[in-house]
Amino acid sequence: MGHSPLVVRDLSVAYQKKPVLFDASFEVPEGKLIGIIGPNGAGKSTLIKAALGLIPKLKGEVLVYGKPYKQQLLKVGYVPQRESVDWDFPTNALDVVMMGRYGRLGWFKRPGAADRMAAMECLDKVGMSPYADRQISQLSGGQQQRVFLARALAQDAQLYFMDEPFVGVDAATEKAIISLLNDLKRQRKNRAGGSS
Repeated sequence: MGHSPLVVRDLSVAYQKKPVLFDASFEVPEGKLIGIIGPNGAGKSTLIKAALGLIPKLKGEVLVYGKPYKQQLLKVGYVPQRESVDWDFPTNALDVVMMGRYGRLGWFKRPGAADRMAAMECLDKVGMSPYADRQISQLSGGQQQRVFLARALAQDAQLYFMDEPFVGVDAATEKAIISLLNDLKRQRKNRAGGSS
């Protein structure tokens, strides 16, 4: 029998010695869409960041398919909060999505035609292929979110973390994200997402 995509056991986190998350434990079954729901300041983003090793844990264990996250990097895709991204960084939409391919290429191999094609397919899935050459600073909030969703798709991960994917996006983008999540669910991909 295989391991669950995500197991969190007794996870606790503190910021500057102030406890934020206490003994969180849960398991994500295969092929499920899981929402983390709570008010602002409840620790939703903290839980996701701690699970991804982006912030230190006080205690607890996080397993991705039975192993520590750092051993399973290629199996995990992440869509950060829009507000945490530097949208003035001089790069276009296609280059952002290509970043999702780098983990599979290794340090010394440059992305090739197949990677570019895969990135374009991911942009197309989120309705953003006409904007491939557009600077990300020139995109609307909803378009920016779609680009980062495409970047996560380009990783071809098995487990996706999305930190408040619906905040600050228009109705069309929200509908597109939900449609894509349902497509991934049918493909038995797994997600853990936070929302207010």
